[in-house]
Amino acid sequence: HFIFRRLIVLHVFGHELTHALWSMLFGGKVEEIYVSRRKGGYATYTRGNFLVTLAPYFFPLYAIFFMVLHEIVRGSVLPYIDGLLGLSIAFHIMLTIFSIMKGQPDLQRSGVLFSIVFIYMMNCIVLGLIVCVTTGRSAGDYMKGGAEIFRYVWPSIHEAFNWLVHRIAAPFKTPEYLSARTTDVRSDYSRLPQPQRIRHDGNG
Repeated sequence: HFIFRRLIVLHVFGHELTHALWSMLFGGKVEEIYVSRRKGGYATYTRGNFLVTLAPYFFPLYAIFFMVLHEIVRGSVLPYIDGLLGLSIAFHIMLTIFSIMKGQPDLQRSGVLFSIVFIYMMNCIVLGLIVCVTTGRSAGDYMKGGAEIFRYVWPSIHEAFNWLVHRIAAPFKTPEYLSARTTDVRSDYSRLPQPQRIRHDGNG
């Protein structure tokens, strides 16, 4: 439990930093990033869209960092970097699922069903490309092969996906969740027409 709580703080920091970086990518300015072990965190920035909102769920910031190190560093430390890369990918997958199952308001802002589909698709692409870069495989062949495999396994994916959507969407359907989140979501979006200050808050 002690270790998991420390991992949550690391996850929240990466989550809010990813929101901020993607806002900057679209020309926004970051006004504040706050992270707390007990209260979660939030990021306040001036420009956002659905990519900025969902970026932490498909852009594994720590894994990207170790991927870059893998391409730069050579020698005896490389196996350790690769080990950290693998751990960071597992960290991203585990904490992303944990965050979604908690009922993050980020998904509600962009639409729960759309968000789940988009996050799943982008993780398949991004994580696959990370593996291609670090193993020297062709990214083009990966994308082409993935398209071929997808055609054959789609029936099984469709069945599993229906089950997953039902399980993940459940927290968003409870009266307690809806009543607790309505005020937060409205206050967030009420800022968009005026100086366009966007604040994403929560536990990550």
